Amino acid sequence: MAKLHYLNIILGDQLDASSLLFDDFDQQHDRLWMAEVSAESTEYLSSKQRTVLFLSAMRHFAEQLKTNNYPLIYWTLNDKKSSFRDALSSTLKQDSFEKIRCVLPGDVRVMNEIQQCANEFDIEIEWLADQHFISEKGEFKAWLANRKQPRMEFWYRQLRRSRQILMEDDQPLGDQWNFDKDNRKSFGKKGPSKLPSPLLFEADDITKQVIADVENFLPDLYGNIESFNWPVSREQALAALKDFIQNRLPHFGDYQDAMWTDEPWLYHSRLSSCLNLKLLSPAEVIAAAEKAHTNDKAPLNAVEGIIRQILGWREYVRGL
Repeated sequence: MAKLHYLNIILGDQLDASSLLFDDFDQQHDRLWMAEVSAESTEYLSSKQRTVLFLSAMRHFAEQLKTNNYPLIYWTLNDKKSSFRDALSSTLKQDSFEKIRCVLPGDVRVMNEIQQCANEFDIEIEWLADQHFISEKGEFKAWLANRKQPRMEFWYRQLRRSRQILMEDDQPLGDQWNFDKDNRKSFGKKGPSKLPSPLLFEADDITKQVIADVENFLPDLYGNIESFNWPVSREQALAALKDFIQNRLPHFGDYQDAMWTDEPWLYHSRLSSCLNLKLLSPAEVIAAAEKAHTNDKAPLNAVEGIIRQILGWREYVRGL
């Protein structure tokens, strides 16, 4: 059995065609690898909507890889692999590789599981940087070393300064860092009016097959999938971003904390899943919001509000 070069693992929340995995990829001697494993929905509880979202996005990404002639090993629910370790072991028993490469997982449990499997087969694993965050490895730890309290607001300001986001030289745009006090409006007794409906995405054949597989192999998950309309591809994620920037960002700041019965979306972006699956990068969402303000399409309190969610809380929670 001839030894191949790299087995490049793509996890379900790493669907990024510009990932470091693709740097110097050799289509003749390297392989990409993806796996749908049941434990990620059962042992670590999921819902039918969430699992369909993950698996549909994975299959759409895999389809694009095949279109671009990337050699791909893909385990589906139908292969009945319970864990990453189970699926990876099956692959390593079939083919021999010099090294495994994987972008650093967001979950240390998954990292340990893959590492343990690599150790069993005595194969080296190289962990690559996750480019879908603004701060770099070790940056939060270095900042925290000089702080008595890990307060999000000051980490947010640090990133604003260092990346020159919503800044005029060394001063924040609008002469204040945080517009949270301007982002607490209520709808009043009559409730919201003329709400823009978010862009919804009809299930295509790939998603319909995922829905059928989830009902077949994971029938006991919570919730239902009578309707499913989340973005599951890079193209849909970009469309969702454009729709938010144009139609809901202008009022996002005013009403980002407001709620109203039977109105699940209001002015919210619905972009979290796109960011978490790596279909969008935080940098491009931030840039789109900044551009909207520059072009007088959205007020500063709205733009600062959405950027604080991404540059502030998202980076802060990861750092902690």
